[in-house]
Amino acid sequence: ARARTLDRAPTTARALFAVAHVESDFTSSSSAAALMRELTVVAARAPDDAAAAWAWCNLLRLTAFDAGKAAEALAMLPAAEAAVIRAGDPVELRALFLQQTAEVYMEVERIPDALRALDDARQRLIRAGAEAVTSPLHDRIAEVEETRGHALSRAGQCEKAIAAYTEARRVTEEAYGVGHPLIAYFYINIGVCYRNLGRFEDALAVYAEALKIRRARLGPSPALAWALSVHADAALQTKHPEKLVDEAEEAYAMGLQLMAKDDPQLITITLGAAVVFEAAGNVDRARDMYSSAIEIGERSGAHNVNVPISLLNRGNIARTKGDCRAALVDFERSLALFTEYRAPRAEDLDGPT
Repeated sequence: ARARTLDRAPTTARALFAVAHVESDFTSSSSAAALMRELTVVAARAPDDAAAAWAWCNLLRLTAFDAGKAAEALAMLPAAEAAVIRAGDPVELRALFLQQTAEVYMEVERIPDALRALDDARQRLIRAGAEAVTSPLHDRIAEVEETRGHALSRAGQCEKAIAAYTEARRVTEEAYGVGHPLIAYFYINIGVCYRNLGRFEDALAVYAEALKIRRARLGPSPALAWALSVHADAALQTKHPEKLVDEAEEAYAMGLQLMAKDDPQLITITLGAAVVFEAAGNVDRARDMYSSAIEIGERSGAHNVNVPISLLNRGNIARTKGDCRAALVDFERSLALFTEYRAPRAEDLDGPT
């Protein structure tokens, strides 16, 4: 805020760079995206080519994954690469571009292309000496391996994905120490893989580790709300749902209070809380939460698969209550969105998970 009052582009660019870095790691994706877009313009005016390239690269992931707009992110790839080249094509920025390109490829089901981009990024980092703990590029290896875990998980190779996430956690602990807030991301991603393998107790254990880190290091935050949400959702498989209502309510309230009203991540947190309330027998509260998730999706315009899931679940509640007309409307909208967002794939048509 003070930098903006100076109306000096180089100073404002550095301030935006610092705040956007924190926003992208720990808070709202929509807020981070807004800062990144501002930074591309301010950094160009500064000029600060490195900051502009960094912002362009990060916008790729925020657009493709967080906002669910993969086609828009694909169109941004040439602009992001041009920004990296203009900044001198340093190893750090080229590796970041390749990593974020992989994120975009994943969203359009180009998993082999994503893995090739990640291999290229890792090899460039290794040639630059990034494997040494003392290298300023060391933590970049962790980010590449985390993205590799995402790609392998998408491909259904959960054991290999767990290995990639574990490697990312190891490198991050070397760089920043055990218990750093970033470590929670790896625990959550490993938990997703355990769930996909049906290992719910293992998933709960790593989600609990993520919760412990975020409560201690971040406190109330969107990141903590997310950890609460995934922990409660996994616990549904092993515990009585009525015991999880407070946790789900805390996640939902924290998300509403601290996240932008059109943040796509808020859709997922809201859906997670709704599933817990429905399982606990409070179907009216669950229906209201499903409606809220749907409204957030409409406001954000994000192609988030949790919107059609929310429609499907709300439709099931209406059908159970005997309101088949309302159920049919939700089912038809759900099917249309599944088809638009992800194409007609069998796993999307089998019902909520």
